[in-house]
Amino acid sequence: MDLKGFERLCERFYATDCQKEEKRYIEEKFYEFKQQRNSWKMAAAILQESNSNVSHFFALSVFQHWLRHSYHSESLNDKLWVREFLFDVEIVVDVARYEWPDVDQQFVDRVLSMTQNKELKYSGLLVLKTFIESILSLKEDLPNARKSELKNHLLKEVQRILELSRIYLDEYFVEINQINRPTMVQPVATSPGLNPFETTKQTPSTPQNTLKVENEILLCFEIFSLVFQWNEASCYLSASMYFTIFKYSYLFSEYATTNIATHALTTANDILSRSFLPHDLNTFLIIAHDNLVEIVKKVMSRSDIDETFEEKLLESIRLLILNHFKRIEGHVSLHELFSILLNITKKQTSLEMFEGCLEIWQAFSSQIEKFQNENVSWAKYDIVLIEVFKQIWNKSKMMNNSEMLCLLDDSNKDVENKTEWDHFQDKILALIHSLVSAIGMKAIEIIIQDFLNYSECFLSKQGDDRIQFCVLKDLRTTISAFNRISDLFSISTSSKINQEQRRQIVEFIISRLNVYIDYISDNLFVKGIEYEKLFLGVLNTSRTFVYLASENSILFNPIFVETSSKIILSNCSDDLKSAAGQLAFSIISSFKETNFFNSFSLILENPVNSLLALNPKPRPMNLNNLIHMSFQNNKDATFGIEFTKNLILFIKGESSNYKKLAFDILNPIISQLDLLNQNEPIDQDLLLLKIELYLEFIQTFGSLLGVSSVQRILELVLLRIHLTDSHFVHSLAREDSSQSKILCLLFAMFISVTKEPSKSFDALVPLFHSYTLNNIYPLLNNNLSVFKSEIYFPLVDILFHCLVEKKHHTLRDDILETLFHLALTNQSDFATHIYQIGLTKGTAIQMHEDFNSFSRTIINIVNDFIFYNKTQ
Repeated sequence: MDLKGFERLCERFYATDCQKEEKRYIEEKFYEFKQQRNSWKMAAAILQESNSNVSHFFALSVFQHWLRHSYHSESLNDKLWVREFLFDVEIVVDVARYEWPDVDQQFVDRVLSMTQNKELKYSGLLVLKTFIESILSLKEDLPNARKSELKNHLLKEVQRILELSRIYLDEYFVEINQINRPTMVQPVATSPGLNPFETTKQTPSTPQNTLKVENEILLCFEIFSLVFQWNEASCYLSASMYFTIFKYSYLFSEYATTNIATHALTTANDILSRSFLPHDLNTFLIIAHDNLVEIVKKVMSRSDIDETFEEKLLESIRLLILNHFKRIEGHVSLHELFSILLNITKKQTSLEMFEGCLEIWQAFSSQIEKFQNENVSWAKYDIVLIEVFKQIWNKSKMMNNSEMLCLLDDSNKDVENKTEWDHFQDKILALIHSLVSAIGMKAIEIIIQDFLNYSECFLSKQGDDRIQFCVLKDLRTTISAFNRISDLFSISTSSKINQEQRRQIVEFIISRLNVYIDYISDNLFVKGIEYEKLFLGVLNTSRTFVYLASENSILFNPIFVETSSKIILSNCSDDLKSAAGQLAFSIISSFKETNFFNSFSLILENPVNSLLALNPKPRPMNLNNLIHMSFQNNKDATFGIEFTKNLILFIKGESSNYKKLAFDILNPIISQLDLLNQNEPIDQDLLLLKIELYLEFIQTFGSLLGVSSVQRILELVLLRIHLTDSHFVHSLAREDSSQSKILCLLFAMFISVTKEPSKSFDALVPLFHSYTLNNIYPLLNNNLSVFKSEIYFPLVDILFHCLVEKKHHTLRDDILETLFHLALTNQSDFATHIYQIGLTKGTAIQMHEDFNSFSRTIINIVNDFIFYNKTQ
């Protein structure tokens, strides 16, 4: 019988319409179920899986039958499992959450009494832990008022629960450590006469079931953790409790008790991670510091320590420094702890443990940063900071630490497009940045010296393949370090580096990057992933230093732009092309030197599209430089117009804030260009480019331009389109002519303006209407034979849109007749287009004053259209 079938039987048994015969049948099935050998296990599955109350009732009755008749004959393992399971299903706890303390006032007393019975202790501790957990959890299975009430009642019991748990832990400690009790540190007592190691008097006995004792100890720790993470209960944390927790942390040396020691540190970490302050803060922090120092010393003397315990130990130190550094450093000297940690960092061969050391030093450096921000002296830690920097910097080098670093995957990328190596480097360089910020030139000089050494080795090809591999990796790390700390060289950044030093550093780094850019230009097709990653690092760091060069009036060598051009045109990877485009774009937009722009435009067939396709958006303040440079040193304005148009296309997809910044800069620039000068001779191809530019400008910034500016642009455009010119008219007959494109752009410009959300743009409809009826319509009516198909559709759209949807003037029947004549003399899909527009627009013109006339025309069109299709 499966679960669903069992639940159906239970529901039917208690159903009001269940007949006697059916009940008897179900009772027989239940009896057969109870008599099965493992019925109690199936009942346990029902209690865990079913959501039916009546199924739970029956399953419990099965349990009761089995306990009375078969429990005594079951194996010890089954008995232990049942004892644990009955409380694991939280039945007792669920009942208590509804009845305690109003109905069942003695619930907590009974559970605590169970914990004092050796046979029931585990069950009692499990119920107690589950009960506390259920009250403090975020589950929305009880009304908030009830949860708040339960918390208030539980708070009154916390001190008793914690103290009893501590006493049990002290008793267990004697049990499991009778022979070799670990040496404990004796910090200052919290009050006169307190002996933190005093335990309840009892005769030590060897535990009969080590696993049972361990589970009970772990439950006590879990109870501690739950309560200590509850802010309202934090005041009940005492020095004796914290002593007890740390006593167990010393048990890491024995394999049998390592798990207990690890859980003890986990509990200590739960306390250290909180922002609350125990009532006796000084003693609390001294206990933590002194014991962690001693434990670390013992760990350092052994080579067989469990890695999970080590991770928890490093986490304890990190939390102590991160959350309590300023408070504890006034009471104890941290130099001994730091000295030990430096030794651990230096000797560390495990990648995971080294990353744990990194996190500790990052916590330390973050505290120094707070001192910097608050103008607090940290001079006493200068030596520590320098030593930390040296250790971390040396450990980050493949040449010094290849055994550990070779474990990092540098080929496969994750969803963030990064490898394991990249993530590791991010952690290293984040710490290096913090340390350099605090140390200043001493750290920078070390990085620069290594950079020079590795550069000499790389460029002169010294050493075998292994050395060259390490040099490539370490060069990449060093160049990335310059990239990461570049903000410290900015004039706007406050740091320990003076202005003259900053300029010298920026000049030096740019000069060395120049060497590598030159190398890339000559060795662009060198194969190998390490070379590509080095090149990528050089390009990215060069781009970072563009702003610093501009800030210090240091000019970039044109080779940076030329090499970027070569990369974009090559068959290099997309990552390299993207980095090259970003570098070139940054240089071009940051400096007003036209040779940068020209060197790029001469090499690339379409520099604007290549740049904009590959790069992030330029800073709005650089748009001015970009546009002016695009028009300089060109025989005609074609390149500048193309560049500006594509730039506007790029801006179109950006945020409204960016558009506003860009518009404030672009609007006066484009106005000053006077692209539609009436005195210039008419070049239809150039006119087409100019209209495209203005169309993109209106579509992107219409609402920002305003009605008057848009009207002025439209009037200028219309003045330059000479529809009466015979050359213009006859050019319409040519395939893909500039004249046809100009008309299509004009129609698109009309529609774009009428679709602006602001109703103020409706004021421009009379302009469209007048131009359409007085200029386009006569041209259309008199020259039907020269119109090509690419003009039909936008022409129909603008006529219907302006004259029908906007309802601004009388719709003239002769326009519709002309349109239909176009349909009959040209392709059938155009006739379909007119017919569909006529149907969809019919509703829009119902209020039109000439609606009757329009209706008759539509009917004639439909009839002729049907006849036309039949003849076809």
